[in-house]
Amino acid sequence: MDTLKTQRRDIADKAKKLRREGFVVGSLFGKEIKDSLLFKVDKLELAKFLRTNNKGSKVTLDIDGEKHLALIKSIDYDPFKGVINEISLQELLKDEVVKSVAEIVIENRDKVQSGVLQEDLTEVSYSALPADLVDKITIDASKLKFGEVIKVKDLDICKNPKLTVHTNPEAIILSVSASSINEEESTEETEASTTGVA
Repeated sequence: MDTLKTQRRDIADKAKKLRREGFVVGSLFGKEIKDSLLFKVDKLELAKFLRTNNKGSKVTLDIDGEKHLALIKSIDYDPFKGVINEISLQELLKDEVVKSVAEIVIENRDKVQSGVLQEDLTEVSYSALPADLVDKITIDASKLKFGEVIKVKDLDICKNPKLTVHTNPEAIILSVSASSINEEESTEETEASTTGVA
């Protein structure tokens, strides 16, 4: 489990000012935390940390040496500036069920045997105790063929009795459809047979 080292920040510290100084603001909330704990983290350190952790990851949050077992709940990105504005985490308690998401990671996209890979879902929502949290679901696309579909109900996470999945089990995650080139050829052949042109 990775540790994110941060510094406590006062409520009077303005977020915009801290961002100009190279920090990302954050907060930690939880059942046993009366008010959210506010912190700041160096933006470069956070970017490095998020290479291996994302929303739904279980991590150790270090606020000036005070460590908390936590779950990354949200990451607020600014798509225009390409920066992270804010990060929010929830403190994990051993016996408290929490709602989280598992990121869907697709491997070997370029090895699909036929057709084009269509990705319709990027994460699965579920609830579990801290010890049973899952942050990633890996799917190998190399064995998929034209016409095949993978739904949420096909995942191991749906077969785990320790988890309660909230995403629709019939929701499609991946499907393999005809390529645009094949579709164009099929259309041309249909038009030719209709008009009688060989």
